[in-house]
Amino acid sequence: MKPLLKFTICIFLSGVSAFISCKKEKIVDSETVLTNNHAPVARAGADQTISLPINSVNLDGSASTDPENNITTYLWTKISGPSSFNIYSGSNKTQATNLVQGVYSFELKVTDAGGLFSMDTVDVAVSVVNPCEDIVRTQISAQLIPFGTLSLSRTGMTIASAGSKILFAGGDVDGEGYAELARVDIYDVIAQTWSTAELSVPRVNIAAATVGNKIFFAGGHTVGQNNWDLFSNVDIYDASTNTWSTAHLSERRMDLAIGVVGNKVFFAGGLGGPGNSPPSNVSKKVDIYDNSTNSWSTAMLSEGRACLSAVTIGNRIYFAGGNKANGIYTVSCTPSNRVDVYDNLTGAWSVTYMNESESYQAATAIGDKIIWAGGLNYDCKTNYQLSSKVEIRDVITQTSSNACLFQPNDRFKAIVKNNIIAFFTGEGAIKNKFDIYDIKNNQWSIGTLSQNFNQVATAITVVNNTIYVAEWDKVWTLEF
Repeated sequence: MKPLLKFTICIFLSGVSAFISCKKEKIVDSETVLTNNHAPVARAGADQTISLPINSVNLDGSASTDPENNITTYLWTKISGPSSFNIYSGSNKTQATNLVQGVYSFELKVTDAGGLFSMDTVDVAVSVVNPCEDIVRTQISAQLIPFGTLSLSRTGMTIASAGSKILFAGGDVDGEGYAELARVDIYDVIAQTWSTAELSVPRVNIAAATVGNKIFFAGGHTVGQNNWDLFSNVDIYDASTNTWSTAHLSERRMDLAIGVVGNKVFFAGGLGGPGNSPPSNVSKKVDIYDNSTNSWSTAMLSEGRACLSAVTIGNRIYFAGGNKANGIYTVSCTPSNRVDVYDNLTGAWSVTYMNESESYQAATAIGDKIIWAGGLNYDCKTNYQLSSKVEIRDVITQTSSNACLFQPNDRFKAIVKNNIIAFFTGEGAIKNKFDIYDIKNNQWSIGTLSQNFNQVATAITVVNNTIYVAEWDKVWTLEF
């Protein structure tokens, strides 16, 4: 309790003024004071501390007193703390709800029938307990088996596959963003041969997805020493005919999400802007390609976001999280917990929410469950923070359970092999270990590697239950 001190002036009928002090509470006159009336004493209760996910407290002012026993009103207000809260202020006892991390100060004002009142405050500290600390798990030795060599060493490449072909597309030669490539290395798993091709423009940070025999390499950017460029190019490779074609998104974009449901490919959100300049806006645009009709259309997310994820379960595709503001090239970073859902049967969009606001999270789906793991949960100005939390959402029951990565991580990928998910290394501190989750048995373990992997240089995919890992110019298969 933090009592306040003030003197009350009581004006007697005789005209004699006297000062009456209250040692702990702030007591204030109304303009008209009843003869021989004394101010009440507000008692807001003891300070409290709670830990999320508990997000409400009971506030009790019933210990407040009045010499004449004529208290008429109790008023609770928040005088400092986070903006998120709800409170009912009309009685001596109330509940503050919808609290978030931070310290709140609530004030109780008690007023009597004569208009005299006093005030007292109570602080509520809301903390976050990290359930992911001190993780102890079985460690499994993972094997990297040399597989092949790319025609050019590079970082920031994109891997995708269709039919019997695996493509390693784009990237940057020196890792500094000044020498982007159009090169595509193509491996035929049946013929066991390598070949090369070229994208329509050199670039990095390309989104890729496969529908039927077609692979779509969309968007991306270059960063020259004196210029910057975003692209709307969509390079389309047909694995059945070994041919290329080119289309264009409705906007130039990078850091977009790409996903497939039915015969449709969705290119959602991202950072946009004009050519030859850094990204200047966060896009709401969704470009949709229908492979059955070879046609394009557009839609809108409920809010613009970049660095979001896309996963598909059944007839629905889920676009989750991301930054609501241009969080890479300005100081404004606002992660989102919003999930835009498209139903391919009805053509309808809806919105749901993750438990935590994240961007750059790893996401995948198995059966009826979506797994959202890690990511950036931060404000660029004050709290740049990686997350180790995992949310497992059952789309049938619309309920979620929680788990933990062995370390906070982001900019990594979740890949599935035989109902086992590998969360391959990202920007977490430890670069030679990765999380393994057996969803059938609900068991977590840690895969250990013989070498560190550079997140910027590494790309990974699964083709016919074989995991392929590429870094610089080397390609391995991964077993564990």
